[in-house]
Amino acid sequence: MIPDDQEGGENKNIVGSVLKACQLMECFTRETPALTLNAMTSATGMNKTTVHRLAATLIRAGWLTRGDGGTYRLTMKPFRVGAVALADLSLRDEAEPFLRHLADRFGDTAYLMIPGAEGAVCVERAQGNNPVVVNSVGVGTVLPYHTAAGPVVLLAHSDELRERWLGRDLDQYTSHTLTDRTSLAARLDAV
Repeated sequence: MIPDDQEGGENKNIVGSVLKACQLMECFTRETPALTLNAMTSATGMNKTTVHRLAATLIRAGWLTRGDGGTYRLTMKPFRVGAVALADLSLRDEAEPFLRHLADRFGDTAYLMIPGAEGAVCVERAQGNNPVVVNSVGVGTVLPYHTAAGPVVLLAHSDELRERWLGRDLDQYTSHTLTDRTSLAARLDAV
């Protein structure tokens, strides 16, 4: 989601079509890595012609590709740009010895997560020696705040995130996912 202008007025230095292209790119998630033109139109609220032109431009720039059946997918270009941002995150370097210690001590994979708009973002991980390994959560994975222990801890310790997250519909991902706001609030209070 692209934030509104904080000062309430139009900024002549902002290029609206770039903001729209960014909004289009943000439609792609781990759960929806391939989208049709109609799905992107619905997700963004933009008209179909605008979405089509933005998608064609992003294909030309190498950020999107169009596959069989007319579905659009991200290319590796956004990943390369994201990897640059992650590499510059000194927090990862600072946390690595602690993650390694936790993984070695408990045998499980330890994760470093930071708050994101749609959930906790995994920015580093250290694999433990437990023979059962969860490989579905890698660097760059975004876990909705109500779905796992790490994201729940972040949610419990941020009044702003908590208020925003408890005000939305909570999707169910597994049979253990809390989708009831009252139950989630009680769990957050217990953390």
